[in-house]
Amino acid sequence: MKNLRILNKGQVVPQSRTYPDLEVITSKFDVINDSITIVLGSHEFGIYEIQQFTKTGEVKILASFPVKTSDKLLNFVHFEDSLQLILVFENGDIINATYDSVSPDSDTTMVEIVGSIDCGIYAARWSPDEETLALLTKENNIVLLSRLFEPITETFMNPNDVNEQSNHVALGWGKKETQFQGKGAKQIERERLTLKASGLDIDSENAILHDPTVSEIQTGIISEYDTKDCKISWRGDAQFFAITN
Repeated sequence: MKNLRILNKGQVVPQSRTYPDLEVITSKFDVINDSITIVLGSHEFGIYEIQQFTKTGEVKILASFPVKTSDKLLNFVHFEDSLQLILVFENGDIINATYDSVSPDSDTTMVEIVGSIDCGIYAARWSPDEETLALLTKENNIVLLSRLFEPITETFMNPNDVNEQSNHVALGWGKKETQFQGKGAKQIERERLTLKASGLDIDSENAILHDPTVSEIQTGIISEYDTKDCKISWRGDAQFFAITN
């Protein structure tokens, strides 16, 4: 980290222009134009305003539009190459605002709802290459949309899937005494001894307490620091993503 150098330093104080006293909801930094796009809004009045701050100090009002009151913004992205502002809300609406690059003005920006999930949305996240939008609906459906908001796939996320037995095959080479015993097998043996000590009558050779191929963290407890929010996280190459639900 010693090779890092500060090229520019400044302070940004966003103030709403189209509606008074809007709070900062989220922001995005654009590495192409060295600018910061800030979303201001009010859940109480249902008003959103999007501003762009350049490193020269210029402030551009890209969009201003009403939304449903008490609606929560789940995801925001600024596609600088196509002049698009994409906002995904908890009630299920996906809003696209397209502005003019020459003279951006909130009055001329075209705002439209390009998609809507009737049951609502738990979480939303664009892939790192900004080509795929992953959604988790409130009916536990995983929906993938292209950048043009065309449906790619939709799959029901069944919570019972994690409890299904693994397809791993036990080859059974050699005797038990000479076989390698991993952490899963040792954990099972400790649990068997605990059950025996408590007075339960179990067959120590055949009793299966849980699938040894299931990761230990899946049988643990939730951390006290867990916010219990639904989130989507993509892998850097945009080939896989994970969901906490």
